[in-house]
Amino acid sequence: MKLYDFDREAPFDAKIDCKLPYSDHAGCTALIAEAGMISLNAMFAVLDEICRPPRGAMVTKERQRALVAQWRANLEHDLVDPVLICANSLIDCTPLSWIEAIAVMELVGKVDGQRAALSVAYFSGDCDTEEGDAALNAADQRIRSVWDEKGV
Repeated sequence: MKLYDFDREAPFDAKIDCKLPYSDHAGCTALIAEAGMISLNAMFAVLDEICRPPRGAMVTKERQRALVAQWRANLEHDLVDPVLICANSLIDCTPLSWIEAIAVMELVGKVDGQRAALSVAYFSGDCDTEEGDAALNAADQRIRSVWDEKGV
């Protein structure tokens, strides 16, 4: 599996961004399979949509967990388990400490182009304090800057 393929990811992201068919089992299965044929980053984009549904989406936590399990069954990579901790905290509405979220962000930063996984980790962190918010933003910007400098 490719780490990233921005040319193929852009139209895929447009297809799923705030549009994941949470209640359509076959539709979600097809999108997970399509993401797997594109890249690791596309797979994490699906996870991001699963654990961060748009406002007004009619999806239960149980359905989110079932989709995460389905997603998980289709992916083997060292980032999966740490990012799943973040995804589950988002589903449960129990933020990780900003220190824990940044630790996962640092792991993600070591794998080029994993912007969607970085998003999951970033949004899982507790940003209710100025210190936490600033630290999460700084880590996100630093990691993205490194990728930008590399052209990934």
